Amino acid sequence: EKLLPRVRTGDVIFVPDRTNKEWFDDPAESTVRVLGAVGKPGRYRFAASMTLLDLLAEAGGPTADAYQQRIVVVNLGCCREQARVFDLVEFARTGDISVLPVVGPGDTVYVPSSAQSEWKIFVDAMRNILPVISLILAMGG
Repeated sequence: EKLLPRVRTGDVIFVPDRTNKEWFDDPAESTVRVLGAVGKPGRYRFAASMTLLDLLAEAGGPTADAYQQRIVVVNLGCCREQARVFDLVEFARTGDISVLPVVGPGDTVYVPSSAQSEWKIFVDAMRNILPVISLILAMGG
């Protein structure tokens, strides 16, 4: 029981496909992980010429429910870990390649679902609170 990690709200669990053996053959430090709301989450071989756009394309692109404004890139550099948020929608609008995050071997890209957007969380919270407020107001409160 103590060997199992504690799972919390918002955690992401990835179970690789057993038929894709090459996933296991590549050392982690020569690959990049793409997780979350993409067509084919997994670990991909890293090439020096790759950009975040190449990785997203390799992973089947963002799904229909992807929250493309908050893509997270976690760089595992030599000195410290660094996370950066990338807005794919804004990039598509401007085409400014200077905002593309640098991706390197061992890094992780996470594309959240729209269910994890701040607006969705706010709307869900209001949906739960409004009936209580309505009841209080109906009771003259």
